[in-house]
Amino acid sequence: MYHASEASPSRTKLLFVDDDPSVTRAFALTMVHRPEFDVVVAHSAAEALALAEEARFPVVATDLFMPEADGLDLIRAWRVNEPDTVFVLVTGAPRIDLKLDAEVDAVITAIVPKPWDDDALVSVLCEARDLFHERCAPEAAEPVVVATTALIIEDDPADATLLRLQLGGFEPKLEVIDHRERLDASLELLRRQRYDIIFVDLALPDARGLDTVRHVRRAAPDGVVVVHSGHEDDALAAQALRLGAEDVWVKGAMDAREMRRSLTFCVERKRAARVLTRLAYHDPLTGLANRAAFDERIRHALTLARRRRHEVGVLYLDLDGFKAVNDTLGHEKGDELLQVLARRLTHAVRDCDTVARLGGDEFAILLEDAQSHPETPADRIIRAISQPILLGDTTASVSASVGIAVFPQHGHDAAGLVRAADAAMYRAKHAGKGRFSIAPSATAMLSA
Repeated sequence: MYHASEASPSRTKLLFVDDDPSVTRAFALTMVHRPEFDVVVAHSAAEALALAEEARFPVVATDLFMPEADGLDLIRAWRVNEPDTVFVLVTGAPRIDLKLDAEVDAVITAIVPKPWDDDALVSVLCEARDLFHERCAPEAAEPVVVATTALIIEDDPADATLLRLQLGGFEPKLEVIDHRERLDASLELLRRQRYDIIFVDLALPDARGLDTVRHVRRAAPDGVVVVHSGHEDDALAAQALRLGAEDVWVKGAMDAREMRRSLTFCVERKRAARVLTRLAYHDPLTGLANRAAFDERIRHALTLARRRRHEVGVLYLDLDGFKAVNDTLGHEKGDELLQVLARRLTHAVRDCDTVARLGGDEFAILLEDAQSHPETPADRIIRAISQPILLGDTTASVSASVGIAVFPQHGHDAAGLVRAADAAMYRAKHAGKGRFSIAPSATAMLSA
């Protein structure tokens, strides 16, 4: 038995159990410079149980197959005295069909394969630590709704009053609980005000059935939508969930605790969905829109432009001199430079425009309404990019070559516009860099 780090009151005690000395050494080396945990290593289930009598370990990472007693036996024995401990299985056979009982399954937060990825392993252990603290928190026994405002869309005054009373008894209390009897009045309210939770009856004077869910979901894309139905219909409930509702309640079928628990899970699922959406549509380094988001927004902008007969501009931008910064200062400084330039690009255009990182040192800007001449923002961007940037003790300088394409003059669809702007960018780069060019002809090339 040995320790991988010195004890620290700000760290979480972690026990790693494996009978293979080479694996325990590898684990200790992985964790020795990590600030999150104080690691203790044991080589058998018996040694681990003896350590449990001396100290409390919120997280235990254990091998599955060991002599005398395996990882599952260790978990069962451990839980007799320490039921809140969270376990991670670290095994060379992660796909094995584990015969778990409900008690053991509830405390295993993850199964990590050998050999492990260091960052992935630490991430899993941090999640286990957080789960332990949530379980042990005084408020964890009673889930709470982490939301503050609610809208009830219900035409029956008695049902609306009962629901309002039930919601009013929640702790912490919902600060605002508004009520509307019709869908049209509700949608008008949702255009002006944001609500965390929207309760929707499916039988309203001006709407019936699942169409109500469609309208509310479009009007409140970030809100939790709960269908509050007078009928228990599993097929209808499944359809409502597919259309974007987070849950379906049958009137009078749930007590306050069940409602509170349901809403807590609904809010958490919605928050997780927003995180996934952000990951899917944003560049992780700069926080800008990514290529998928840019493609979606340009298609939407072109649909509106055709209907309203206005122009849409696309700027395609490539950094001049970025490779030299990466080669001389390293990729970490290169990433820092990209983050600074992303902020400069955002400040150089209007709030209604979209700045995206397409990959590497290539960016694109969507000008929703290009009537005010796209040359103006292009020139502003070039001047902003050319300002020196302090990276630690070193000052770096890059420039930008920008290509401009405008709908409908230079393309009639998203792909055509981007291609035209990309080609114009290369003409600007070949003409001397640090300038812009308007598609399709080099005659419009101007110096920044």
